[in-house]
Amino acid sequence: MPTINKLSKHMANLIAAGEVVERPASAAKELIENSIDAGASRITVEIKDGGISLLRVTDDGCGIEPEQAETAFQRYATSKISKEEDLFGIGTMGFRGEALAAIAAVSRTTMLTSTGEGEGRAVSVEGGVVTENTEAGCPKGTTIAVRDLFYNTPARHKFLKKDSSEAAAVQNVCTRAAIAHPEIAFRLIRDGETVLSTSGDGELFSALYCIYGREFSSGLMKVDYTLEECSVRGYVCRPDAARKNRSLQMFFVNSRPIKSLMLQSSLEEAFRQRMVSGRYPVCFLNIEMPLSLVDVNVHPTKNEVKFSGEKRIFETVYYGIKSALSVLDGAPVSEKPVSEPEPEPEPEPKAVQTVLTAVPPRREYTSPTPVAVKVPEKPEPREEIFNSVPVVPRVVPVFGGRFSATAVPGAELLRDSAVFERDTEVPEKTVPEAEEQIHKNDNISDARCDIIEPSDTVEFNILGELFGVYIVCQRGDELLLIDKHAAHERIRYNALISGDGAPSSQGFLDPPVVALDAADKALILECAEDARDAGFEIEDFGGSSVILRSVPEEYVGADPEEALGELAACLGSGVRSVGERRDRIMKMVACKTAVRSGDKSDERELFAIAQRVLTDPDVRTCPHGRPVMVSMTRTEIEKRFSRIV
Repeated sequence: MPTINKLSKHMANLIAAGEVVERPASAAKELIENSIDAGASRITVEIKDGGISLLRVTDDGCGIEPEQAETAFQRYATSKISKEEDLFGIGTMGFRGEALAAIAAVSRTTMLTSTGEGEGRAVSVEGGVVTENTEAGCPKGTTIAVRDLFYNTPARHKFLKKDSSEAAAVQNVCTRAAIAHPEIAFRLIRDGETVLSTSGDGELFSALYCIYGREFSSGLMKVDYTLEECSVRGYVCRPDAARKNRSLQMFFVNSRPIKSLMLQSSLEEAFRQRMVSGRYPVCFLNIEMPLSLVDVNVHPTKNEVKFSGEKRIFETVYYGIKSALSVLDGAPVSEKPVSEPEPEPEPEPKAVQTVLTAVPPRREYTSPTPVAVKVPEKPEPREEIFNSVPVVPRVVPVFGGRFSATAVPGAELLRDSAVFERDTEVPEKTVPEAEEQIHKNDNISDARCDIIEPSDTVEFNILGELFGVYIVCQRGDELLLIDKHAAHERIRYNALISGDGAPSSQGFLDPPVVALDAADKALILECAEDARDAGFEIEDFGGSSVILRSVPEEYVGADPEEALGELAACLGSGVRSVGERRDRIMKMVACKTAVRSGDKSDERELFAIAQRVLTDPDVRTCPHGRPVMVSMTRTEIEKRFSRIV
């Protein structure tokens, strides 16, 4: 039977460090929170090599008494709580007393601190062991420098990401702290360069302006709403400025940055019916409530909280955002939640209906009053009436005939004029309108597909196009349905990865500057070389912004912010290898440049896509794995019609 042993103090500290310190950003968060609790008005964060070599946090707070400086590094040592009742009304950022002990256990840490009276104190800790505790001259406040993070735990060190990714995570922590506390002037120095600086004037708008720039902040709408004991203040974006992801949805509770699915749902419900699918609103919202209504002690990193009375908090955020959005409609929102029961059943107030519904309220209709209609003396001929109405069959026969096609490995992708021969043989029954369309398309030179020279012959008939999505073909005794977008996406992807179909790019006369989330910016800049191969030329513009020099031709006219949002979304946070990054970018560009489902395609496109699918063994699925073609034999069709058993 295994023996039960009591863990040593060193092992206990290492385990605690694993719960609190996952990466440099985790250590930065804990040190910044201590500076905030110390009443600092200025906080400077300095990092080198993503915070792995050096993470230094300096504040002008109250400092630590000299005799207590070493005690601060002991586990469960804190000045923020002292009795059980304090846990039910926590108003400070930190309170557990684990941060300094956990950080010092896995690094070489030094602290300079002074209360402004007499000499200060210098304490050095290495691997959890105090190596120095002496007097030192320093200004009022505290400076903590963390060096060589995880030097004594190599197994955890190897899981750290690139320096740029770790630096972006630290910047994200500083950004959220600056937004949560606009009264504090924050500064972040990365490898000797200032990348973040806020004024600390107490205005949230000023902090957002300093972080994201003038153009971004000018599109925000103010939220200021109170419902009983809860209030919500901050900013949300206009519906037309929504983004492709939720990276700029920031929630704070009593100025503490948190993650909450409930608050996220409240935000997006308030924006529902105002945005297209796949877009998400931006928000910077601080919810203020009595400390007794929120429990911040449910997660080691304090990122998640538990609310008492979630329904009331949901409504506070929902109606606060609705009130801000009502400015767009010119109508106020009722402060009385519609979810509360009414004393008597009565119609919803008109002001609420105007904002909360996208359609007019229901009303009863009566039969219309009969109206006399004058009948023409001479009816219009039946044939003329029929011919005046365009007839669109479900399967539009675009053209008929047999076509010869074959596969040629490495064939070039042609995007301009392309001519291919068509046999003169035409089915006996044709639709005049379709034939007329064929002649109109004879001179079309915008074929967006690969055209290949004939060799080994494959005969097939194109019967038409179904729903604007599928190409309908007959090959011998088979009926084929080809997904034109999926097929062309695979054709484009194969050409891109082979280098035969590199997309052309177009530069901007006035290159746009786009504000991004710190993590998205780091990810995009890290992959800038791969993005350039796909037609994106992106440069760092400082702060949270990048400058977009050029985009693939197919992105011309698109919203630059949306284009970069798509690029960041396709890369994702889990992409590590260069090959995987390049592959994802090529898939995104292939999808964007492929012919769209639902678009009207001319005969050249339909033929070229079908030709490639039927002759190229590499075009069987789209880059995401969906099939590009399904087939049904004549026997299967006749069984469905009970012609054969």
